[in-house]
Amino acid sequence: MARTKKVDTETTVQETVSEEITEVSAVENSNEAAESQDKPEQKDGQKIYIGVSVPGMKSGTVFTGKIPKVIDVDFVRELCVPINKLSETLKKKAVTGSRVAYCYQQSAKLAQQLKK
Repeated sequence: MARTKKVDTETTVQETVSEEITEVSAVENSNEAAESQDKPEQKDGQKIYIGVSVPGMKSGTVFTGKIPKVIDVDFVRELCVPINKLSETLKKKAVTGSRVAYCYQQSAKLAQQLKK
């Protein structure tokens, strides 16, 4: 009788492990599917400018290809980010002393210079 219980216990443990692996795989697959659904909205090479508006380039402008000349200056060009990285870059911009916040300040200085 003890032998039967041991076999049943081993079978139950193996079935439980198998079910847990299947559940984890299903969750991983659903996460991958959700991530892939987020990405199609961006076309290859599309970027968005998140700096201060300057003559010739408004904040929030989406473009493809090379960075426009008016904002192709030190630090300010770093504010042209791929659309799929927009939210994380905006979070970094909100952090005082971050690189993105510094670049934003530089875009404000550029805007002042170009307005004169």
